Amino acid sequence: MSTTDGSRAIHAAAVSLFGSDGRIENPFRGGWRVAPASSIDFSHKSMWGLLTPRGTFTGITGEVHITADGYVSGQLTVDAGSIATKYDRLTTHLLAADFFDVANHPTIDFVTHNVAPDGPDRATINGQLTILGKTQHISFPVRTRLERPNGVAVIGTTKLDRNDYGMSFDKLRASRGLTTVTFSLHLTRQ
Repeated sequence: MSTTDGSRAIHAAAVSLFGSDGRIENPFRGGWRVAPASSIDFSHKSMWGLLTPRGTFTGITGEVHITADGYVSGQLTVDAGSIATKYDRLTTHLLAADFFDVANHPTIDFVTHNVAPDGPDRATINGQLTILGKTQHISFPVRTRLERPNGVAVIGTTKLDRNDYGMSFDKLRASRGLTTVTFSLHLTRQ
């Protein structure tokens, strides 16, 4: 397919990341880094259903290493201060000690210890998530797609209980339940 200027258009396509043996295919082995276009979004519906605070983290760095035998290790660091919402007061509140306590806990960290294939372009990632100095095991599904030569997107959604990490502030008892986290990580070759 060509564009009007004669250059070749590249369309996002599913990536056959895993072979039949459950390991990452050879063309994808090696080092990858998280690109600046990556983001992590969250939303938390109030019990009363009147408000759904939403926000985005954009300060994301990290690396993924796929060994010569096709196994994955990786780490991700989120600058907790990179959070943005539509409302300045909400952003300020989330940065404060009641929630992310950025002054004392400037990063949110994730380390993967296992990636299990669920199909050629899908997997379940298992690892340790640390927020506010509290570490919990989490597991979540992802899908992958090729974005350009030497670029892969890893996309997924999971739910977290903010109380597991000590974020229990809720004067009106209106925000019980799970927070939905959606991420779009863009990886490029190192």
